[in-house]
Amino acid sequence: YLLNENGNKTYYYRGTSYSNYVFFANQMWRIVSINNNQVKLISEKSVAFANYSSYANAIDYTGLKYIYNNQTINNDINNHLGIWYQNNIINTGLDQYTEDMTVCNDTYNTVSGYHTYFNAYNRLVTQKIPTLTCAATNADFGGAYTQKVGLITADEVVLAGGMFNADNTSYYLNNGETFFTMTPLEYFNYASYVAAVTTTGSIAGAYPNTQFGIRPVILLNSSVTVSGEGTIGNPYTIDPME
Repeated sequence: YLLNENGNKTYYYRGTSYSNYVFFANQMWRIVSINNNQVKLISEKSVAFANYSSYANAIDYTGLKYIYNNQTINNDINNHLGIWYQNNIINTGLDQYTEDMTVCNDTYNTVSGYHTYFNAYNRLVTQKIPTLTCAATNADFGGAYTQKVGLITADEVVLAGGMFNADNTSYYLNNGETFFTMTPLEYFNYASYVAAVTTTGSIAGAYPNTQFGIRPVILLNSSVTVSGEGTIGNPYTIDPME
């Protein structure tokens, strides 16, 4: 499956795939996409179950980061990801195998009465048109970041086969766990919602202060070489760099 992203072709795995397994950092991953020979991976299982944020009663808690008193503050989810990356990639000498990537926490939003709708709500729930481009935010939280680790977006889940409020257990991202994406959906009645994938593979809104799975997403260096066939029994394995 392919989609143009800034004029480049991005190839996406969709549906049930038996050939996108990668073993790296002592755990199993699935290939999400390939762009310019850069391979995006998502962990096969959640590495932890935790809050996206400690709170849900403000719109800022849908961002990976937000600004408070002129200071940039990580939400809980970004702290979790940073600690995981430090412990499992940097501290094990594997940072050379990954690259910085654009992490899209799309917080552009519009307000209708007392209801705030984020881009993804209009794009995926109403229009059902996923995208790989990240709009500039109109808020002081979220947006596009350059990081070594992030989460999957709701758009990428849709491209893989997920749908809002519709079960689908037959696509590779469904692993029987409920896990967070990094895509905000809406804010109303003093509560914020981010998109999560449920145990039945559907996409639904979730309070940020709920404990769900965290599945890190990383980008492999384009120069890595691999062995294996990509199957669960013989996954792609990263060959050591000289």
